[in-house]
Parts: sequence; C-alpha cells; structure tokens
Amino acid sequence: MQSDATRRYVLSDMTLIRRLDHGPFNQFIAVNGLVDLPLSDVVTLGLRMVQLRGLSDHCPLVLSVDDENWGPRPVRMLKCWHDTLGFRQFVIDKWRSLQVDGWGVFVGGNLDFYGSVRVMQTPNISFSFDRSSDALSVITVVGERVEGVQAVRQAVFSYFSSHFRAGNVARTTVEGLQFSTLSLAEGVSLVKLFSIEEVKAVIWDCDSYKSRGLDGITFGFLKEFLSVMQVDIMRFITEFHRNVQLSKCINSTFITLIPKVDSPQKLNDFRPISLVGSLYKILVKILANRLWLVMGSVILETQTTFVKDRQILDGILIANEVVDEARKSQKELLLFKVDFEKAYDSVDWGYLDMVMINSSPTEEFLMERGLRQGDPLSPFLFLLAAEGLNVMMIALVQSNLFIGYSHCSENPTVVSHLPFADDTLLLGVKSWANVRALRVVLVLFEKVSRLKVNFHKSMLVGVNIGESWLTEAASVLGCKVGKVPFMYLDLPVRGDPRRLSFWEPIVYGIRTRLSRWTTRLLLFGGRLILLKSFLTSLPVYAISFFKAPLGIISSLESLLSNFFWGEGHRKIAWVRWRNVCLGQDHEGLGVRQLREFNTALLGKWCWQMLVDRDGMWFSVLTARYGGVPLRVRYRCLYDLANNKSISVADMCQLGWEEDGAGWQWRRQLWVWENELLAECTSLLCGRRNYN
Repeated sequence: MQSDATRRYVLSDMTLIRRLDHGPFNQFIAVNGLVDLPLSDVVTLGLRMVQLRGLSDHCPLVLSVDDENWGPRPVRMLKCWHDTLGFRQFVIDKWRSLQVDGWGVFVGGNLDFYGSVRVMQTPNISFSFDRSSDALSVITVVGERVEGVQAVRQAVFSYFSSHFRAGNVARTTVEGLQFSTLSLAEGVSLVKLFSIEEVKAVIWDCDSYKSRGLDGITFGFLKEFLSVMQVDIMRFITEFHRNVQLSKCINSTFITLIPKVDSPQKLNDFRPISLVGSLYKILVKILANRLWLVMGSVILETQTTFVKDRQILDGILIANEVVDEARKSQKELLLFKVDFEKAYDSVDWGYLDMVMINSSPTEEFLMERGLRQGDPLSPFLFLLAAEGLNVMMIALVQSNLFIGYSHCSENPTVVSHLPFADDTLLLGVKSWANVRALRVVLVLFEKVSRLKVNFHKSMLVGVNIGESWLTEAASVLGCKVGKVPFMYLDLPVRGDPRRLSFWEPIVYGIRTRLSRWTTRLLLFGGRLILLKSFLTSLPVYAISFFKAPLGIISSLESLLSNFFWGEGHRKIAWVRWRNVCLGQDHEGLGVRQLREFNTALLGKWCWQMLVDRDGMWFSVLTARYGGVPLRVRYRCLYDLANNKSISVADMCQLGWEEDGAGWQWRRQLWVWENELLAECTSLLCGRRNYN
C-alpha cells in the first residue's frame, strides 16, 4: 500500500511466490514505496467495490478508503440473541414496560426496545451490525452509466419512484364482461372476525429466521414470545378489521434487488422483491389463506395456480396432450405463448378495484400501481387481474371471433387458453381471423389492466402448419417463431423423456449446485442433510410428470453418491447406494431412491383421477383415452379372458387383432361377443396409432 495521498494497492495471491523469489519481491516493494499489508487488513480498512463483469468471467474489484455515506442502517434482529443468558427475561420485562396502546407498541416501542438490546452485553457475546464489504457501485439506468454509491442510490430511487407511478391515460373499462362472483356464504367467510387460531397458524407457518422486513422482527422471535405479545397483536388485527385502514409505517416495505442474470449490467436485470414487516405479513397471510379457499369460485378452471385443488402440472398435462393429439391426428394447431413485461409491477390499481439498494434504505416513495413481489397477498391479486384476459377469451370464443382447438373428435373438449399466473398459452385453429383476434384481445387487455405484452419476446408455434404461413403470421403479431418442442412452465411441451438430451438441463443443474460446495469442508452429517433436504428434491418437478430413464437415474445417483462419499469425483463408496437409501429402521440413512420416488409421483396421477373428476385436465384425458377402464367397459370379455393381468403394452407385442396371440379365451366367443371384440380391437388400434 502506498501513501495515503495516492492510495494505490497491489492485490495478489502471494502464496504462489516461491521462496527464491522473496528477495526480488521485497525489493519491488521497497523501490515503489509500498507496504506489504495483509489482505484481511486491506479489506477491513478499505471499501471493496464490485464493477460490472463485461467480457471477462470475473468481476473487477476497486479498493478505496474513501468514506461513503451508506445511509441509515436497517434494524435487524439476530438469532444469536436468543442464546444470550437473561435475554428472554429482558424481553419480557422490556415489552411489559412499554406504555403504548395498540399496534403502536410495535412501532414507537421498537426504538426503545432495540436501543436497550444494543447496549445489553454479556461476557460471551456483544451485539453489532457489520456493513457488507461488497457494494455494487456501477449500474446502467435507462441507457446511462451511473457510478458511485450515492449516485447509484439516487438513480435507483428515481427509477422505481417513476416506475410505480400511475399514468394519466384514460383507462378502458371492463363493462359487459361476465366475471364470476362469490356466494353469500363465501363473502361472509372473508369478512368474519379474525381469531387467535388464524394468527398462530400463520406465525408457525413462516420460517423463523428469514425475510426480515423493515421492523427487523423475525417470526422466530414472535414464536418464542407470542404469549407476551399476543394481546397486542390481536389488538392490532381487531383494529384493522374495524377500521379497514393501515398506518403508513405498517404498510411500508423495503425493496431489495435480486439479480435475474449472472452478470447484471442494467437495472432491468434485477427483480424488485418486497420485504414487508412482521405485523403486515401476519395480516396479509390471514387474508391470503381465506382467499385461497374461495378463489376457485371466481377464477376459471383454466387457471391452475394458487387455487385450491389445482396444481401447476395440470396446465402442462393439457398442453402436452393437445399438442401430441394434434401432431398424431394431422390437425392444424396454432399456439401463442404470451410474455408479459414486468407483470407484477404493472397491474393498475383502478382496474384491480373494478375486478375485485445496497443494504440501506433510500427515501420513501408512494406506489400508485403494481403489486409487491414477496407479499403473500400479491399472487391472489394478480390472479384477479389476469382473470380479465380469461373472461375476454371466453367472450371471443362464445361469439365465434376466435376458434379454439377441439381436442379429439369424439366428445371434443375445446381448449382456447391455458393461463398460469403471468405464463399464458393461447391455442386455436389456423386462421387469419384467429391471428387478428389474438392481437386485438392482447392490446385491449393491456389498455384495461396496464399489463404490457412483450410481443418481441412472445412466441408463435404451429403444429402441422407451413413455415411460410407461420412466419407471416408472426410478423403480423410482431413476435418470434417457435417450434415443437418448446418450454412452458419450465418443462418441454411434446419433448421425448426417453432421450438423454431431454434430461440434460436437470443433470446440469444438479452438477452446478454440487460444484459450489466443497465437500472436504462438510462432515458426513452435513452432506447427508443436504442430500435429504435439498439435492434429492431438485428433480422433483420434472419426475412428477415424466418417467426418467434408468440411465438418467443412474447418472443422478452417481452425482449424489460422489458428493456424499468424496469431493465431487469417484471415491470408494464404503456402502452400496441402495443400502444408503434404506430407511433408518433398516439400518439405512433414509435418502430417497429416485426410481421409487419417480414411480410414486407418477402414481399420484391415478389418485388424482379418482378424487378430481371436475378438472379440465380430466376432461382432456377422458376425451382422448376414455374415462372408463377396458375391464369395466368390456366386462364380459374380461370375464372370459385367461390372461386378465396382461398389460396393453404386452398385448401390442403379441398382437391384439381378433386372431392375435394377445387374446386367450376360456371358450369360443358367441356372435355378439365377437362384435364387442371387434369394437374393442378398433379402439385399441386407434390408440396405437397415437403412440
């Protein structure tokens, strides 16, 4: 380190210098007037700035000792406080000494409470808050490069205060659209008095030491001291129920920026996540739990997210079945995958009423539009906003302005749109009328809700449609052209799970996660916890819908085994992996066996077919495969068969024609039984053509 006037630094890994090089290196330091300062001291004395990565695969660091005004430090409650001797009694005495009524005990009282905690010290622990040494000091905002902590803070504040401001453009109304409504009983269930049971259920449902808001209180703290704070919390909840108003301090939130890409260059590369306070989160989670029970009455069955008895895989199943049936029956199918621009941030509050940085805060600004990402209530509010597009599509189909796709010729099910929150797939037949209708309905929905469609990121996909026609239609819509298979809800539509390339992203994802951990720093117990709680859960989403080949299962288990026994590469496995996966009552460690887990998740669909026969996904399956098992539909043939347990796949190999080896009878069939056999054979041959 040179003198304070120049403040220049030379940082390097000096452990690579051989002993014979120490002399020239020390001479270099002396000639240039440098001081060999340990790297830990440099980091302590200086400020480390992270520059943009650019073309390199490393982020350059700029070291400075200039004092930066970081602004006020947010209050943070630490988990280690709970282990301090006398902390529990201190909290109880301090809380009971506060003479503030109602919810104010959480606001004004917190200042006195935290001040007392900070001066409280024991021989074992002292409380302090360390500012992060890494700071993003360069960012591009609206095409302009901004440098410096204060300049970045001001640019971020100006950007978001403008971004969440509502425009003065006249809004189109939604009059004439037929929205579903709640029943009287459902409405009463939403506005009934809040109970202490609801409050306790919400508190215990939250993670104890994550996502602290601007008040700094963790739910672990509330769980431990709920008996002391219960009266004040219920007073706040009851006050809100009576007045239907929130104080500004309760309704405020921190916005933290989470990178969406590996090397964020622009402010658009960050996702704004809201960190709300503990009291606000308790209140909105109670409201969200109540809304979840009745959302199915006002949200159409095509929406498969955040609604009771619906799941994300329903939409994926419908999309795969429709595309597969269209390909094999040589029918023309047009699909438009919609991409909304900053969906949560753009929702217009007036429309919604009609339908129903750097570890330090900046100044406050008022939100006039948008939903908080991280707010438990936001997903349900967004569903209500997105319901406008669903209702518009239904109106277009009913008025024959848009022709949806008729799935299967026998007992057809018309599919026109598959929404999942802000991931929407529109389906129809090939026609210019449908292309124009898609453009009109999306522009109209944008005018109503302020949810802007990114047409240049949206995608038009055709099944059995010529490339020239599809390209011309995409130019009319202003979107790009896609092809089958394509990704929808992070899973491929009409992909082939029998191919190893289909599973490469999942294997790569697990390998990438494993590369971030150094197993030599983890004991066997730590590796086991990671295996059971995290790593074996990574492929759950994909294997809940697709059957993984044995080769993929072996590859995944090999990665997990190498992580458990060695340092990410082959080492001696002292116990067979099959024995590691046994239950603890069978002298195993209880790690999931991926093959059995895959089979169990796929078997859940059989249970779903027994308990959920009202869903659209069930209608799509029964329209294509029939809703009654063959042994029930052709009972007399089943009773006469000698090989009742044979599978359809085995019958296909043996031959299921009328004289095929797949049929084995106890006696000769009568004429009317032969007619049933011909009908069954025709049905099976038709299904084989699909496969």
